[in-house]
Amino acid sequence: MNRYAKLALLAIGILLQVGCASITGSRNQPISVTSTHEGKPVTGAYCTLVNDKGTWFVNTPGSVVILKAYGDMSATCKKEETHVGVATFQSANEGAVWGNVLAGGLIGYAVDAGTGAGFSYPPTLNIEMIKGSTIPALPTGPQANAASSQASPGVIIETKSTTGTTAPSPARASIMPTTQSMPANDSPNPAKKLEDLNSMLKKGLITADEYNSKKAEILRNM
Repeated sequence: MNRYAKLALLAIGILLQVGCASITGSRNQPISVTSTHEGKPVTGAYCTLVNDKGTWFVNTPGSVVILKAYGDMSATCKKEETHVGVATFQSANEGAVWGNVLAGGLIGYAVDAGTGAGFSYPPTLNIEMIKGSTIPALPTGPQANAASSQASPGVIIETKSTTGTTAPSPARASIMPTTQSMPANDSPNPAKKLEDLNSMLKKGLITADEYNSKKAEILRNM
């Protein structure tokens, strides 16, 4: 029993050592900050980094030591009056935080989340810049929806284009019956033809000879 007890104590000691690593470890993190525009570097941008633990300033490209935090890191950059950019970076839990969970349960996790020691940000933060001097809003859930809606004009245009190509079809369909009914309209009854012919004669549109010739033709076709 003493042998198994020693092994159990040894295992617990290892877990405690691993679990406390995030508590006794550094709460600081050095990170590099860069800025780009359409894939090309933008140098000399003045950036402000903010998380739950504080605010830091750095010029790109540059590096700064920040305090780790459970929450996101927001970055706002501006270069004179030519380029601006914003970005949000999420923190990720480090391997030691799981040892702390095993050793201390929810309390251990709460310690890591509260101090931020068990979480870290990407080693390099790149902020994509846009031309202009007005700093846009930070990308959040609603902004993501707005980004999706930016694709809507393409869909709308496509819908309009589809409507534009299909709209003539009903028009053609409405014309077809009229076209098919034309022969009946082109061949009115003889009485109507004679009436029209007489009207043309009275208006002086045709001569008497033309009238008699056309009248005889109508009568022959009856």
